[in-house]
Amino acid sequence: MKSSLSALMMIALALSVTADAKAQSYPNGPVTLIVPYPPGGQIDSLARMVQQKLQPMLGQPVVVENRPGGGGNLGTAQALRSAPDGHTFVLTTDGVMTLNPFLYPNVGFDPAAATPLTLSTETVVGVAVHNSVPAKNIPELIAYAKANPGKVTFGTSGAPQQIIGEMLNRLGGVQMQHVPYKGVALAMTDLVGGHINVVVATITSILPHVGSGSIRVVGVSGKERFKQLPDVQAIAETYPEIVVATWSGFFAPPGTPKAVADRLSADLIKAIKEKDIVDKLAKTAETVVATSPAEARARLKADSDRWANYLKQVTIKLAQ
Repeated sequence: MKSSLSALMMIALALSVTADAKAQSYPNGPVTLIVPYPPGGQIDSLARMVQQKLQPMLGQPVVVENRPGGGGNLGTAQALRSAPDGHTFVLTTDGVMTLNPFLYPNVGFDPAAATPLTLSTETVVGVAVHNSVPAKNIPELIAYAKANPGKVTFGTSGAPQQIIGEMLNRLGGVQMQHVPYKGVALAMTDLVGGHINVVVATITSILPHVGSGSIRVVGVSGKERFKQLPDVQAIAETYPEIVVATWSGFFAPPGTPKAVADRLSADLIKAIKEKDIVDKLAKTAETVVATSPAEARARLKADSDRWANYLKQVTIKLAQ
């Protein structure tokens, strides 16, 4: 009995020493941060801000690689299929990790198997209308749509936003007509120009146009009102079922050693919390959340369940 106990203790000690050695030797070469979107966007901008902070922490070059395609699936899959040694990881989004698996026949990766490092930022979705629509909140928008059946159009540039629009249709008993866009900038341009009546988009995309005088925000998708727009009701004040917050997050391949993942996670969280990054993101209506890996995994599961529930209630078709 004593012999067995001693053997188990020796094995545990050996595993601990091995883990410590991996953590101490990591990284031993350049680190690649994959962004599954084109250069110049919000996720790319965040990646490059973090890159500047992370490089001196790791003591190795950190290279940002943009690998867009497949609604974010391509780059995310490439990162998560890389060697699980901490030298390749991805900054991706909730849409890719929690919604795309329901919309695409094969995303090329298993979100639940990925190694969460941290969810970095969070923001909400807004519903904005052209000033020709006499609505200041969601109930008034629904009333306007009921009074004008089949005539109200809503534009989106992504599946999460389209689902919110379709949920408003279902819960409000209306038929706003969906207009798909390949980019949110095009949707906002058409809204400001009065070519469509409504846009559902991240609040970060809407806010720069609020001062134009051509549009107004009538609802936000958070549990509570958005602090930068305190007079705008949360959609949940009318329809408690609609609560959505979009996020970005860092993930490593499945099987990444815990010691390595813990080191990378700690450095990422420290980088994201730097005041200059927090301040820059606040200007674009993004909040730094910097969750623990455990919190990231729980959020991944909860949001996947939420989208699954929504998709039982509405049908959407991906824009080509």
